[in-house]
Amino acid sequence: MAEGRHRYRVRVYFEDTDAGGIVYHASYLRFAERGRTEALRDLGVP
Repeated sequence: MAEGRHRYRVRVYFEDTDAGGIVYHASYLRFAERGRTEALRDLGVP
């Protein structure tokens, strides 16, 4: 992790969207948690 930044690509699946094809707001919480977990993993936190 360089300079306090971390990037984590997320593939948005159909299940993450609403009937209009827009990402459902609660899905962002899962995306953020996955990113946080991967950032900690990069830092060596088990």
